[in-house]
Amino acid sequence: MIEGVIKTDLTIVPMNTGSILHAYLKTQNVHIDIQEIYFSTIQHESIRAWKCHTQMTINLSVVSGSIKIAMIDGRKNSTSYLSIDEIILSQSPYFRLTIPPGIWYGFLGLTSPDSIICNIADLAHDPKELMRKDYNDFDYTF
Repeated sequence: MIEGVIKTDLTIVPMNTGSILHAYLKTQNVHIDIQEIYFSTIQHESIRAWKCHTQMTINLSVVSGSIKIAMIDGRKNSTSYLSIDEIILSQSPYFRLTIPPGIWYGFLGLTSPDSIICNIADLAHDPKELMRKDYNDFDYTF
């Protein structure tokens, strides 16, 4: 796993009429200074890559469907500099992925029609602190 990336198991509470999917519990080991929570979708077989936050820590879980997330460590002072990691996010197993600033990431939608991603962010969206690259800028294929 890339240095600083944290995988936190989450709970799904099944009920007769549906389920409750926890995204964050204050009692867990990871404290999040929550400034923004948003949901985004990605279509089946669509790729959304590459983004890198310079200040924001993101906390992702997938509440419907599944995605593959690829990460490339762009932090020159990291022990995992330029390491590549990929993880499937879904409800099975259900967990939250914490990605610190300086890591490039992208998604591939694995489920039809769409997958729904929840992000709990420690900063409100600011386009000035987000860097983007074209999909072909890294030697990686989803």
